[in-house]
Amino acid sequence: MIDLRTKDIFHLASDWIRDHLWQAVIGFALLSLPAISLGLFDETYGLLDGAFDPAEIWFIGLEGALVALYMSKESGPGRAFRAFLPALGLGVVINVLTRLGILAALAPGLWVVSAAAIAIPVLVLEHESYLGAVMRSASLTKGNRGALLVFFGLALLPQFAVRFGLGYGFLEFGRSLHIGLLALTAAGRTLAIAGMCGLYFLLNAAEKRASEEEE
Repeated sequence: MIDLRTKDIFHLASDWIRDHLWQAVIGFALLSLPAISLGLFDETYGLLDGAFDPAEIWFIGLEGALVALYMSKESGPGRAFRAFLPALGLGVVINVLTRLGILAALAPGLWVVSAAAIAIPVLVLEHESYLGAVMRSASLTKGNRGALLVFFGLALLPQFAVRFGLGYGFLEFGRSLHIGLLALTAAGRTLAIAGMCGLYFLLNAAEKRASEEEE
């Protein structure tokens, strides 16, 4: 098992973006769309408002397409479009599981977030079912979930700031700050996707090596 620290995951993400720059640029542009809608059209973002989080589900759908786009050298860009709807469904599953966990207690919700950290690459690349992708991700990330929570928490901090600010009216008089946070939200999601991809390949390769050594 690989023992990762948060800075190791940031290094993985930055290396992945450097090696897949044009995909990262496209990803930033596409992720800006739900970021803008999050900021301009939804003013009711409390942590437990409603049964679903539409913007988050949309983000996850796009992230599935972008994970496939990152693999376009091997699979072709058409795979990105085919990955969108399955990833959208995974977004619903993760969203429901996370909210149920938070309703039960905070810890189960955080467990879902960290355990499902690389469920999108698993879904896209291994063609698992929704719950199968979550469980496979949980298996691969075992022992590194604390570092993953910190990584995703920092990468998605601007998104949390936008939601918190909208919910309490703090951004009504700071449009430039608002726009800046929306851009940082898209940048943070781009970084998170790169981290997912880098982690998936690193942890999957480590698992294969361990399995070969046991044989």
